[in-house]
Amino acid sequence: MSKTLRTIFFFSFTVLGYVQAAHSKDSCSLAAPPHDSALNMSHGAVVFIYPRSIEKGFSGCQKMWGSTGETLVKLTFKQGELVLLESFEHGRTNPAISCRYRNEKLTTKLDDCPAYEDSVAGMKTMPAEAEQRIIPPIPSDRDPRRN
Repeated sequence: MSKTLRTIFFFSFTVLGYVQAAHSKDSCSLAAPPHDSALNMSHGAVVFIYPRSIEKGFSGCQKMWGSTGETLVKLTFKQGELVLLESFEHGRTNPAISCRYRNEKLTTKLDDCPAYEDSVAGMKTMPAEAEQRIIPPIPSDRDPRRN
């Protein structure tokens, strides 16, 4: 796994411990981040995460997009259980890494896959108010978020 992806995983899963309620949009099929996506910074670039948090019993996907709207990470949940983590390299539609989980255990034999307990809570985000203080405004011509 590239250093950038490891940093994104660590930052998103561990450091940002704030959560807000998830929305009911079908996030698995979203091609671009919704306007109400969470914002984070990684290596000086803005990343977008939707939904902001994973509620108990959640079925669907939590996705992270890069500043140009490309999918970087996709977590798939079924009834609150993480079943798949996929990471993507810039410009690619097929995942560079696919990590499968079953019965709360990692079943994929890759060193790049995080343990179940490190990922099951989803990617953490900060409250929107904190985002506004920390992350500079994104010019509309460079903002991939859609309604």
